[in-house]
Amino acid sequence: NERLVELRKDLPSDVTIEPYIDMSDNILDVASSLKDTILTTFIVVMFVVMMMLGRWRAMFIIILTIPISMLSALIYLLATGSTLNIITMSSLSISIGMVVDNAIVVLENITSHVDRGARVKQAAIFATKEVGISVMGGTLTTIAVFLPLTMVTGMAGVLFNAMGWMVTITLTISTIAAVTFTPVLCSMMMKQNPKKSKIQKWVDKGMGGLENFYGRILNWCVNHRKTFLFGALALFALLRDTPKSVGLPELESSKTSLDAEDTPAARRAYVQKMVYKNPIVWALSIANFFVYVVRFSVLDWGPKFLTEACNMSYEKAGIAVAAFEIMAIIGTIVAGWVTDKFFAGRAHRTCLWCTVGAGVAMGAFYLFYLNPGMAPDWALIGVLAMAGFFIYGPQALVGIAVTNQATKKAAGTANGLVGIFGYLSTAVSG
Repeated sequence: NERLVELRKDLPSDVTIEPYIDMSDNILDVASSLKDTILTTFIVVMFVVMMMLGRWRAMFIIILTIPISMLSALIYLLATGSTLNIITMSSLSISIGMVVDNAIVVLENITSHVDRGARVKQAAIFATKEVGISVMGGTLTTIAVFLPLTMVTGMAGVLFNAMGWMVTITLTISTIAAVTFTPVLCSMMMKQNPKKSKIQKWVDKGMGGLENFYGRILNWCVNHRKTFLFGALALFALLRDTPKSVGLPELESSKTSLDAEDTPAARRAYVQKMVYKNPIVWALSIANFFVYVVRFSVLDWGPKFLTEACNMSYEKAGIAVAAFEIMAIIGTIVAGWVTDKFFAGRAHRTCLWCTVGAGVAMGAFYLFYLNPGMAPDWALIGVLAMAGFFIYGPQALVGIAVTNQATKKAAGTANGLVGIFGYLSTAVSG
């Protein structure tokens, strides 16, 4: 507004300039929201870490992760000439809730080792090795969601490229800090046997009771797997997710008229036909089950299997799982490009070829496992990397493929069915 006043002085008397739209209020609101988010994150993280771990030094180590990660995003803005706008500040708000996750996982494992009697420096080394691969794998999975935003073109690219880069860079730096900076600070700052207050002793007692309670429930579920599985399916079938079912008012509809055939009975019949009686949807669901078996088996049990069954070192096992995830990101992008370039959006064709490729790669891995002297460690790492390249294509595209088969009206039910099969695989891979 001050600039407008200056401009009006140089204009002819019959020409006026008036503001058409003023976005400054929205930007100031987002900036204020970001400030509140950062402050709230600091307070909540301090409280949770202090209550759960009972060490003020641990709280200080975790808090340092936030500014380090946020500074990396600001350096990106400075290097690219971008500005703090609604999109970039929203990206910081999204990231700030995730940057402390990895550091907390590493710190908690170090604290557990110290509480069991390990020396602080030894605990910092071995505890970080134990969870390092899991931390990096979890981060790569999250990055796989945001990194494709950096490749979007057109107006959407102008809006969301910066978001993709900022979240990716922030999470990458936070992970590096978690596996390097956090253990170093722990080895320098943590004490062997710190004194705990009465409140902390009460918290420890309550957490111990909660762990015992959870252990009993988990033990029952493991020993009664069929009862638990069918109970979960029955609960899922009985749940209702409409606003009316939970006492909320119905959502306003944008429709101006109601189709005579768009009745509950007609919709149920349509879903029955396009989903539950559609063999292609069932084939995609079963295929998704095996896709997730491979994925979760490698991520959850890969390091243990490679070190114990294949006699790999911890370093090579970590490289193998990391190669699986890195190639998975590349494979996801390539699968999407191939679907649009060669198959005209028919995702099920890409899923088929990717599944064949993943099957060949895992078959080669099994052959090498059965014949230990047949291939060196780098060959095992290579076939695992290729399995990751192929297996993430179907994971990313199965939703599109099943939506194409079930059509828009039944897409939600079809994707839900495919998702159930995917996460049921955890019972097998575990």
